[in-house]
Amino acid sequence: MFKIIKNLNWIILSSFMCIFMGIVTFLTFIDEGFVLLTDQNLQTLLIIDFFLLFIFFTLIFKNFYRFYYTGKKNKSGSKTNLKYISVFSLFTLIPSLIVAIFSLFIFNFGVQNYFDKQITKAVNNSYDVAKNYLEESEENVLSDLILMSVGLNRASNLYYSNPNRFKNILRSEKLLRRIDDVYLIDSLGNVLLSDVRDITEGFVTPLDEDYNQALERKQHVIQAICISSFSNKANEVDSRFVNLKFIDDTNFIFFSNYDSPKSHQFESHNQISAVIYWPSVNIQIRIKAKIKRASRKYNNEYFKLRSKEKNALAISSRQSQPIESYDLILDNYNKVLKSNNTLICPEYWGGYIFTPHEFEFWEGHESRLNKREVYKKSDDSWNHLILQP
Repeated sequence: MFKIIKNLNWIILSSFMCIFMGIVTFLTFIDEGFVLLTDQNLQTLLIIDFFLLFIFFTLIFKNFYRFYYTGKKNKSGSKTNLKYISVFSLFTLIPSLIVAIFSLFIFNFGVQNYFDKQITKAVNNSYDVAKNYLEESEENVLSDLILMSVGLNRASNLYYSNPNRFKNILRSEKLLRRIDDVYLIDSLGNVLLSDVRDITEGFVTPLDEDYNQALERKQHVIQAICISSFSNKANEVDSRFVNLKFIDDTNFIFFSNYDSPKSHQFESHNQISAVIYWPSVNIQIRIKAKIKRASRKYNNEYFKLRSKEKNALAISSRQSQPIESYDLILDNYNKVLKSNNTLICPEYWGGYIFTPHEFEFWEGHESRLNKREVYKKSDDSWNHLILQP
């Protein structure tokens, strides 16, 4: 009996190795083992499992073949061989069954638990992302509504004197703030005005349509616009991206430090060009315009609506001026942030308004059959041109 077991020592050893590695693989698979769960580690363990199973079943086949061949040659020892084969079968069948049952256990229990865990983790992460997005969206919507109200209140005198322009301002605010529907309601709840576009009301560029397409494609940093200005001092053109904040009728508004190099360029040469590019829809918008400062009243109103952190940076930073270290920037910023004057707009900070007199809308297509439309202002009217690609 012991001699038989001794002859089967490699089979018994390989069966226990299969079981042991199966347990290790299973624990790794559910991320509860001592082996780190990575794609490479899991792949290595599965290769080892396959290799051990191959050795295990090769040894079984080899011994069965040896017993059968020996028994066939020596008929007198058939009873002994039968007993030998019975013991051999016992020691090979049981590990084989254990390995098979354990494999089924992994795929029916382990895999299910693993994917349940991953799905739960994904759902929880999605919930956290959605919750954070919802909270951020609520804050952004509230901020946009306040800014929109300020913009409309500032243009309220146009409601009676120039209704068409007031509607254009309303539509521009709706577009910039990404509000779906806008209604102007009086104290009795009557709807005085809603955002209903009428293409007969003077010049309306395709900007809002392109903007909505870019939003649908989830265009990142959609408010980024490149402004190019001319430096009389250096006799060269300078360009930079700014954060477009408002579109008021056909006026585009952004904010900056009045002591910055670009501000000095605006003051000495008020003709600028601007470019917007949204790769999600492959659309480029080129603009030529005149630029000027916003009023002090406008700057003060907007500054009070900004966050304390943004205002602290606007107050503490002398934009584009050299400084000894980044730590000094942080120190200046933190000092202002801890103070109580972050609602007071400094004289050296405010808005710039540029009024376009030419637009070019470029829409990219395959084979370079690009669509180009130009709108040029002439006196009080706009001329529409189609350009060849």
